[in-house]
This record gives sequence, C-alpha cells and structure tokens, in this order.
Amino acid sequence: MARATRRAQEFVHAQFPFLAALAVATVFFEFSEPSMQDEVLWTSGVVLALATTVGAMLFPWSRVNRGWLAIVPTIDLIVVGLVRAAAAENGMAVAILIVFPVLWLAYAFATRAVTLVILGALFVTATPLLIEQRVPDTAAELSALLLMPISVGFITISVNLAASHLRSFQRKLQDVTAQLQESLTAAKDREVALRAVVDTVDAGIAMFGPDGDIVISNEMARNIVRRSGVDPLGEVQSAPLVFAADRRTPVPAHDQLSFRALRGDHLDNELFWIGPESDQVAIVASSREALRSSGESVGTVLVVHDVTQLMASIKVREEFLASVSHEMKTPLTSIMGYLEIIEDSIDLETTGVGNELRIVQRNIDRLFAVITDLLTAGHSETPVRRRLTDLRGVVKSAIETVQPSADAGGVTIRPFSMADRPGVTAEVDPEKIGQILDNLLSNAIKYSPAGGTINVELIGSDDRIVLRVTDTGKGISPADQRQLFDRFFRAESARVEAVPGVGLGLSIVSSLVDAHRGSIDVRSELGIGTIISVTLPRRP
Repeated sequence: MARATRRAQEFVHAQFPFLAALAVATVFFEFSEPSMQDEVLWTSGVVLALATTVGAMLFPWSRVNRGWLAIVPTIDLIVVGLVRAAAAENGMAVAILIVFPVLWLAYAFATRAVTLVILGALFVTATPLLIEQRVPDTAAELSALLLMPISVGFITISVNLAASHLRSFQRKLQDVTAQLQESLTAAKDREVALRAVVDTVDAGIAMFGPDGDIVISNEMARNIVRRSGVDPLGEVQSAPLVFAADRRTPVPAHDQLSFRALRGDHLDNELFWIGPESDQVAIVASSREALRSSGESVGTVLVVHDVTQLMASIKVREEFLASVSHEMKTPLTSIMGYLEIIEDSIDLETTGVGNELRIVQRNIDRLFAVITDLLTAGHSETPVRRRLTDLRGVVKSAIETVQPSADAGGVTIRPFSMADRPGVTAEVDPEKIGQILDNLLSNAIKYSPAGGTINVELIGSDDRIVLRVTDTGKGISPADQRQLFDRFFRAESARVEAVPGVGLGLSIVSSLVDAHRGSIDVRSELGIGTIISVTLPRRP
C-alpha cells in the first residue's frame, strides 16, 4: 500500500505539470495562431497525453516493477514531438515542454534512462523531417537535429548523478533517523525502567542536575523532604527540621543533604534525624557525583535509607547490655571483696586451697574484664577527657600490663625506642589510649604462637601520632578483615581453636579511635602476621 501511494504521488507530481503546460500551449496557439500548420498532429498529441494520463491513473503499478513507470514520460516525449511538428515555425517554443519528461526520466530512473531521453529528444527534433519524409541536407538542419538530443543527454546525466547522490544521502538520513528513533525508544524504555526501579527500591533517591534542578526523585525521598519542613516540589531551600546524630542540634543549611549534594560533596552513610522532636525518623545518606567519560558532571545522586527501626534496636541492645553488665558487676564486685577477705583471713598454704583460690581469682578477673567490655560496648557515645599526654609513658605502661601474659605464652614484646625524639605528646584521653593498646596487645599475644614476636612503635609528626602493633601470629583472612571491628564478631580461627573472648575488643578499639577522630589501618596475611596502625590527631 505504501509503495502504491509513493508511485501515485510521483506520477501526480511529474505528469500533471506537463499536462498543465500542454494545456497552456494549446490555449495559446488556439487564440494566437488559428491557422496551425497541422491541427490534427496537435490534437493527436493532446489526445495521446490525456489517454496516457488516464491509463496510468487506472493501471495497478503496485503489481509491476517500478521501471515500467518510465513508459509514461517516454510517451510524453512522443507527445512533445507531435505538437512541435504541428506548431511549425513556433516548434522550438513548444519544444520546451521536453523539460518535464526529461527531468522525470533523469531524476526518477536509473542511468539507462539516458538512452530513452536521447532517443525521445531525437524524435522531437526529427518529427518534422519524418513527416516530410526527408533527411537533413544542410549543416543548420543537422545541427537542429542533433544539438537538442546531445544537450539533453548531458543534462540528463548531470541530473541523474545529482539525484543518485541525493537518494544516497536520503538513505543515509533515513538510516540515521531510524537509528535515532531506536535510540530514542531505548532511552525512553530505560527511563521507564529507571523510574520503576527508583520507585520500587526501599530507599529515598533523588538526582540533582548541575544547575540545581531535581532531575528525578521517588516518593520516599519526597516524603522525607516534606517531613523536614519544606516543599519537595519547590526550589532547594534550608529545612528547619534536620538534626544531627544527637537528635537535638539543628544542621545548618550549608551542611544539609540537598546543599551538599548540589556542591558535589561525597556523603558516605551519614546519619541525620528528620522531623519534629515528637516524631523524628533517622536516615542514613550517601551521595555520588555522576560523571561523563570526559569527566564533566551531569549531577549528583543522593540516596537515603530510613533506619529508624535499626536505631531503636541499637538503643534497646545498648540499654540491655548496660543493664545486664551492671547487674552482673554488682555481685561480682561483692565476690571479689569476700575473696580478698578469705585470702587475708586464712593461711592458704596451710589449708591447701591456695591453688584453687588463685584459679577462682583468675576466672573472676577474666569475667570482670568481659563485663567491663560489655559496659564499654553498651555506650553509643564514648566520652573523651582530653589532656596533654606523653604517649611514651602510656605505651610503656600498656606493655608492662600485658608482659606477664606474653611471658606465659612465650611471646616476646619488643618495646619501642623513642629516645628524646619530639612529637610524642598529644591532647588525648590517656585512659582510653591505654585501653586501645591493652586490646591490641592482648589480641596480638592471644593469636601469636610460642616464640612469636610483637613490635610496638610510636611515631610522631607535626600533626599526628601513629601507634603501630605488629605481630608474627596467624594472620587474618580477607573475609574476616571486613568484619574485624563488628561487635561480637570472632574470626573463624578463634572459633575453631576455642580462643577465649567475646568479640568486643576491636569493636571497642574502633569506637575509642573514632571518639578521638582518628583512624585504623589493618594489614594482615595468613600465616605471616598482622599490622594494626592507629593514627590520632595531636590536637582535636
């Protein structure tokens, strides 16, 4: 159907202008020169043109090859020859009608149409001679016979080549258009899929464009914005109900999520509380900048998760740990007191219970340490009482504390050598730093075989202090390293070999280091050993 429509349009656009020009010529000669030399020839040409047009309109061109349509302009050339012969001395004026079929053949058909054009033009110039049944006998007549076919032939070749290039360009344009259409369809499909994913995930998602406009957001993100006290569909503005992790301190505008995302800041699981005091929700926010391959920014993606229930669970867990630990510590303190009374009241060697009481004392100390760890782990915020401290003394004291355990396990501790080098003082909480070292050294001793070595280093610089504990123990697998600082996590080797512990030591270390605004770096290889470095700022 489309092919038939295209051919009908081509026929109308090419044939009807020729008929219109022929009609104008007919009217002109009818009124200006009634005594036409051969009116029969003119009438024959007009009738042939009309008959060809009507026949072509009725013919089912969709059933035959398109090349057969060239018959119509070929017949038009014959019509031009007939009316030119009929017009006699005005024949050259009528011969201009040859332009219509020539251009049709040259533009719409292949190069072989040049032959039809030359033969048709030759027929137009030769028709008067054919009627008179003679041959050209002068140079002028020979020129009149051949000049038009030759000229029209060159014109046809030029038009045909130009049409060929144009059709080639059109095909390429169509291919490009089709590809663009496919790309557009694919892009729309991806947009629909993206919106479906964004609306499905259990997180608030928003993307800010480089100009600050919101490119995409889902309902959860809009609800969080509403809860913060602003219109989610309006311009980005300061929200009055955004609070820090303590749930009380308002977050200033320049530190709020939207403004930081617009600046392209990198957020990594930062906690905020949103909403009025009586109805707050906790969210954890992360953001990443979207970049083209050229490095140019296309915007920033902000993702928030509602962690209100998680924070409530953490609070319940911490309260439970604190409560249970306190309840256990009270009777344990009483037991320790009475044990000291017993030791002071009787002669342990005479009664023969000295060894048993020492075992009791050792287990009480162990249980007391576990309870202390539980109490420490139960605090969501670790208070830090900073004062200017010489860390050399803290490190020496920690080594002296664990030295008996190291001697019992056959492990050698190599103390650091700082001499009088500067940069070993810092504004820290010495008790908390001692607790950090106690846990690191205890772990190193616990997981080092007899004959192992532990190195303790204290490195100072202008703005930071590094505490480094290196052991030649069993090492930690990459999988265990990812959970090393999680509460109650214990490495597989510790579980298999039943190494004592509850998995709180390194979690406490992490919280104490965070409280000092420091960082921890762990490097370990199985069978070789572990290096744990704690970096602390010299000043808060």
